[in-house]
Amino acid sequence: MAKRGRMSEEEKDFLDSYLDSKTDEELAERLDRTVAFVARYRKKKPHTVITAEEDDIVVALHNMYFWGEVKEQLSTDELRGFEARWVALNQQFQDVLPTDQMQMKDLITLEILINRLLTEKHKVLSTIDRLEKQLEREEKLPDEDRDVNLMLSIETQLNAAMASQSARTNEHMKLQEKKDAKFKDLKATRDQRFKQLEDSKKSFFDLIKTLDERNVREKEGRHMELFRMAADKSKEDLAEYTEFEDGTVDQPFINHETVISEEDGRTENIEERADQED
Repeated sequence: MAKRGRMSEEEKDFLDSYLDSKTDEELAERLDRTVAFVARYRKKKPHTVITAEEDDIVVALHNMYFWGEVKEQLSTDELRGFEARWVALNQQFQDVLPTDQMQMKDLITLEILINRLLTEKHKVLSTIDRLEKQLEREEKLPDEDRDVNLMLSIETQLNAAMASQSARTNEHMKLQEKKDAKFKDLKATRDQRFKQLEDSKKSFFDLIKTLDERNVREKEGRHMELFRMAADKSKEDLAEYTEFEDGTVDQPFINHETVISEEDGRTENIEERADQED
């Protein structure tokens, strides 16, 4: 005979841990529950099979220095929500640094606190609705049948519930502002880091490009200088007197520079002979 009654926390934790890896029959046999009982729980709280990458992220999270504190502060459902959000942020931001991890932890914690506060606000609203209906029923009774003390008590509870609701609304707004600011800080920090990285890459490649252009210019300059020197040498060689096959002696290359050079040479020879005769 399978066990009946409400599910214990131990059974709930067991199902949450093995819902993705075991069948309803296996879970039911292990817990001594009916298969229908496990099937209803699975339908009520479906689990998504995580990938190997997501599993690695969760394992790394459990090894974080702050995880022990988080486990003491949050409920089982909130811890699972923390893990899911942590995986999502890691997949969104990819390369996560320790400073990012601290901001992500604070961001997720704020989101969980907001959800917890909204749950409490819902309960308070339900209480307010119940008290208002109860007070309305008393007010519809004839004066002699009304329970004045009960009505005073209901009004006192209503005032307290409304004050509590107002306080939670203010707290919700403050937490939401902190969450938005934390998300902006996280995004701004990463955007700034990526901008610095891109700027450094750009500067580096600009430097490489500049050096390449300088090397090209220097290389071309050396080539041009070698061409100029080779041309000058060839021009000098062609300007020299050469004896041709027919016995004539002349300059293979004649232009105004070689003619001037020849005339200067003749003038120097005449001046030398004149000095010798004197």
